[in-house]
Amino acid sequence: MTPPRPRPAAAFATLAAGALAAAGVLAGPLTTASAAPSGAAWVGAWEIAGRDTAAGAFAGTVRISVAPGGRLRIRGHHRFPGRDAEHAFDATAAAGVRLRFDVETDEGAWRVAVEPPERDADPRPSGRWHRDRTVVRTSRWTRLGVGPPTPGAARVAPRRGDDDEWIFADLHATLGTTTAIPLRGRVVEEEGPLPHDGGSPLDLLSQDEIADATLHAAIVSPRGDPLLDLGTIRADDEGYIDAVVRLAPGLIEPGVHRVAIRLDGAPVGKTTARLLAPDAAPTIVRSDVDLTYLDTDFHGAGALLELLGQKAAERTPLPAMELVFPALRRGVGGEEDRPLVFVSGSPRFFKRVLERRMALDRIAHDGLVLKPFKEIAGRRLGSGLDLGGLVGELKEQVGYKLTWLIESRASLPPAAGEVLLGDDSEADFVIYALYHRLTSGELDPDALLAKLDELEVEPTWRRRIARAAPRLLAHLDGRAPVHAIYINATSRPSEAHRIDDWKLPGLTRHHRGAWPLVLSLAREGLVDPAAVDAVKARLLELGQDEAALAAAAHAGVAEGFLDEGDGADGPR
Repeated sequence: MTPPRPRPAAAFATLAAGALAAAGVLAGPLTTASAAPSGAAWVGAWEIAGRDTAAGAFAGTVRISVAPGGRLRIRGHHRFPGRDAEHAFDATAAAGVRLRFDVETDEGAWRVAVEPPERDADPRPSGRWHRDRTVVRTSRWTRLGVGPPTPGAARVAPRRGDDDEWIFADLHATLGTTTAIPLRGRVVEEEGPLPHDGGSPLDLLSQDEIADATLHAAIVSPRGDPLLDLGTIRADDEGYIDAVVRLAPGLIEPGVHRVAIRLDGAPVGKTTARLLAPDAAPTIVRSDVDLTYLDTDFHGAGALLELLGQKAAERTPLPAMELVFPALRRGVGGEEDRPLVFVSGSPRFFKRVLERRMALDRIAHDGLVLKPFKEIAGRRLGSGLDLGGLVGELKEQVGYKLTWLIESRASLPPAAGEVLLGDDSEADFVIYALYHRLTSGELDPDALLAKLDELEVEPTWRRRIARAAPRLLAHLDGRAPVHAIYINATSRPSEAHRIDDWKLPGLTRHHRGAWPLVLSLAREGLVDPAAVDAVKARLLELGQDEAALAAAAHAGVAEGFLDEGDGADGPR
């Protein structure tokens, strides 16, 4: 392609144009104007396609990300017959600005205005590709990086069921490797398009499942074209899907891929699958939700009934935790894109509300695992009316979460490390300690099962752990993956377990809120120092004062994971 003709611009815009010119693809000015909130963070892409009267058809994408602080990254790729062109550059603008760029070549021009959104709104970019000789279809905007947004579920045009209902495969985002792709979700009938706000848990409690459905899965392109056939998967008698698709090495590259699901040949659902290389060694964050990320009151029947009726906008994060998780995701330098998966003791019918809350908080994630309440209730009631045993198993967390930690780890790279986040209100510190002691070799599977017997773990979970634990140890091949365990101190710690009995020296950090947590994460090199400043500013904005922050940091010093002076100017 002929090098583009540059146009006059400010020094910062000229630098961006020069980077594009060096790539031999695009150039032009990047200008800024008007104020917008700082704190915005999102990623999105346009799909572009058209026909040039001389060169023929072309297609491509333009991908843009805006991070807190105004850092803008634009990447693009477009294809003409017999030619390929890729372009990429980074540019930085002042915090909280409206960004506009014009890129121009001898073969055409592209203009985009980007407005960082208000906190709870979708971004509103606009784009146009114009050429003298070209007819172009442009700009289907796609939000990326936050898992499948709740409103997007209705856009897959699921096929009609009986009585004007919609059949929908409500899938989770998922994390796996290029040789093991987990797929989880539920196939249900909906009375109409899904609510854009995620609805309330009560809206999902009485869903009609599509039982025993045989579904077809495939990796598809952004435009929906099939790229790799994943074969068939089967839902259970409650419509739930919980499968791992195994692939031969080399069939697909690492990255974030779209997975489409069909039933009887019709599209009924889609999700994203983040696939790591089998030999990759990232640090994976696995976190609880309630009282670790969200401020949740689940003590008492009244509080539980209120939770059932709450929509996503009515759920609130713990102070500043909506900043901690994106910072963990970004890592030091801002572009690590660290894998993040949530596991919660909440029932599966909380899925859309929690996913929508994470989208509102701009928390990108690679999966949300929820407790199979309906499966537990069906199994219990099917074997006789034992309400005491049913309530006990529904509340039991050790067996459920430990089963998930062990089973899902076998679909992740053996060399990957882990940071685990939870709280002291129930049993997270017990679960994480047992998981580490197993994976580090301190407990063999038989010794772990003996511990589970002492804790009176329900037999169904115990049997699954008995099968999965030896397989996981073989998969890890002597590696101890857990790097740190963070346990948030709550106002109502567990009455069944004492955290002091389960602390692991050098691993367990019992912290009071986001401030000592982010200080420790910065000390460990897991978040950028700028995240410390952002969290502090947010906590002060929410009404905490310097004395409260100093007390929380001092408690971290007493726990042994912070040093004297941490918190005054960040970690030392």
